[in-house]
Amino acid sequence: KKTTILTIGAVLALFMISAVLAQTVGNKLTITKFKALVNGDKDSGTIDVKPEDKLEIEFDVENIFPKTGGLDIEDIEVTSFIDGIDDDDDLDPTDDPAGFDLEPQENDNVNIEFEIPLEVEDKSFDLKIEVKGTDTNGTVHTVTEEKTVKVDKETHELLLRKADLLTSNLKCSRNTQLDLNIVNIGTSKEDVVVR
Repeated sequence: KKTTILTIGAVLALFMISAVLAQTVGNKLTITKFKALVNGDKDSGTIDVKPEDKLEIEFDVENIFPKTGGLDIEDIEVTSFIDGIDDDDDLDPTDDPAGFDLEPQENDNVNIEFEIPLEVEDKSFDLKIEVKGTDTNGTVHTVTEEKTVKVDKETHELLLRKADLLTSNLKCSRNTQLDLNIVNIGTSKEDVVVR
């Protein structure tokens, strides 16, 4: 009986020590200095985009373990997407950032670029970012960030994508055809007549 009681006591003690260590370690990755640029211009507190805009997201990822006695966080990966913006599909960045490692109190800058689709609804979408890495003890650290991306379309806006003449050299008695590609990127339905 004494052996059973001692075994149960030892298991409970180990469980309690593990719980305390898990609480003291916690997540040691943070995202700081978040900024969004639309076509090279800094946002004004909200991320407002139009069809075919280039959206660049910049932020720092920091290992907040203390310098003395802290752990390296390795194989840090950043995943991101804009939820449902591409015809109800998620939009991934043009390139995924390379993985990296961070020593205690070290940070690294991350850049992510998105190309907003031509055909997109006039509403708000969620930009989701997850940063995940593993410390040298094998503990996984994850931090997430969510921002709102608002597509702001004009009521009446047409985009001329292409205008080609079938025959470029004309004389008084010759005809040609004009090949046009016009896209409605506004919010209202348009009747387009070319004369």
